[in-house]
Amino acid sequence: MIVLALDTSGDIGSVVVRRDGVDHEELMPERRRQGTSLGPASGRALAAADAQASDIQAVAVGIGPGSYTGVRVGVTFAKTLAFTLDVPLVGLSGLMALADDARDQGPRVAVMAPGHRSRVYGAVYRTDSLIPELERPIDLWDRDALLAGLGDITVVGGPESSPRVHAATLARLAEAWLDDGRSASDPRALEPLYLQPSAPERK
Repeated sequence: MIVLALDTSGDIGSVVVRRDGVDHEELMPERRRQGTSLGPASGRALAAADAQASDIQAVAVGIGPGSYTGVRVGVTFAKTLAFTLDVPLVGLSGLMALADDARDQGPRVAVMAPGHRSRVYGAVYRTDSLIPELERPIDLWDRDALLAGLGDITVVGGPESSPRVHAATLARLAEAWLDDGRSASDPRALEPLYLQPSAPERK
């Protein structure tokens, strides 16, 4: 399968073309230019994979939470690409990808990213299956409330920092998602996972 995956939720965006289990990645280090970088970066990743846009069999995208503008740009690009090519679209939270990257550290992972004021975007996943499964829902949490009663658990990220979401992980998860027979996202209905209004709307 050839999957194009992308994430623009953080400071560094990435596009990956995963072909037959091999990832070809392009980074987009300038957040302000990710909107104009997505097309060229996708083209370079496709070329590295010796593929064309018409060869893409599925599109995966990180839907957030994260940068309000960044997530919106990435989701819009992915929806348009999947709709144009008429291929399955899989929208996944970046928190799931971070939990999957930490699966070798334990069967339960609490994932956090900087949220609003002292709270974090967070969730708890079980990682003892092929696709991480939610144990506590994705929401804007008080850190201590998210971890309450969980005992010994792997913690990834925190109120001040979060690891980068890798498009390669999203590609692998999307491949597993579709192979497992799970439903693809509707390109007309998929929305970014904002969890709170944008800064202008909060004023």
